[in-house]
Amino acid sequence: MLAEMRSVKMMGLSPVLSAIVQDQRVQETRRMAAARWSIVWQNVVQNLPWAVAPSLTFIIYVAQATARGKSSIDVTQAFTALSIITLLTDPASKLLSAIPSTAASLGCFDRIQEFLVARPRTDPRFAASPSRTAQGQDAAAISMQNMSLRPVATAEPILSDVSFAIPRGSLAMVIGPVGSGKSTLLKGLLGEVKDQNGGSVTVASKQIALCVQLPWLPNTTIREAIAGYMEEGQNVDQAWYRRCLHACALDYDLDRLADGEETRVGSASTVLSGGQRARIALARAVYARTDIMLLDDVLGALDTNTQATIMSRLFGDEGLLKKRNVTVVLATHASEWPCLYRLPC
Repeated sequence: MLAEMRSVKMMGLSPVLSAIVQDQRVQETRRMAAARWSIVWQNVVQNLPWAVAPSLTFIIYVAQATARGKSSIDVTQAFTALSIITLLTDPASKLLSAIPSTAASLGCFDRIQEFLVARPRTDPRFAASPSRTAQGQDAAAISMQNMSLRPVATAEPILSDVSFAIPRGSLAMVIGPVGSGKSTLLKGLLGEVKDQNGGSVTVASKQIALCVQLPWLPNTTIREAIAGYMEEGQNVDQAWYRRCLHACALDYDLDRLADGEETRVGSASTVLSGGQRARIALARAVYARTDIMLLDDVLGALDTNTQATIMSRLFGDEGLLKKRNVTVVLATHASEWPCLYRLPC
């Protein structure tokens, strides 16, 4: 998989990355050895009553009988003892097997309690003042000042001192190789990644549509996955829905499906191809009709012709988003897109 990545192949790093990944797998196996032995000992302790209780009981009885000079056990006593042992070993085994599960349950309760008593999440972003916007004093739909972003709180900053402003109705493309921080930047615009150095993010609207490279789709029909579930008495905006399907090049795909837009997506979207899932998620974001859209490499699973069609229908001079004056931030590793599609960025 690593060898098939374009950037890895071009830099000749396939053997190096393969060795690094293999070394990490070996270290992971060694570190997990204690956990595996713990599972083994749990199973041993759980099955001890079944394995040793009968023989151990008779050995102890015979030893005591011999020491006291009594006669050995007879058939009646043997069968009675075996019946009692059978009745006792089953609950004893269940009790022993419940100890690890009980400990794990207590750990879950601790994590739930920690979450419940945590401080409420606050949105670190600022909303642009409507009065300033109306007077044209702030033409930027998105503004970021001196932000330092990290993927997780414990990691080092992957982006430092980031400052930019994106005009309303424009298409801003964030271009960079895999792992350069494109997705982290989009999370910062969503307010999901906080800055620790006093930076700020200002957005014209906090109602933002997001579409990621590996989208999650509910196990509903394609129509409901795009337009959402409609309560009784509500209807889908058919005109806008059809425009979204056309803009995302889904018309042909729906015509080929036996049930059309009523096709069930299926568990984990196994009914659809990767490109179809990506376009349905994109159509869902477009259908939301927000003023700001964040797209994280959403066209990577599509062929060149489909990419060109969608780019033209969404971002071209007559594109659907261009006509609605939607501000779009598109993250991609395809550095040739601005020149290839002549996008008005």
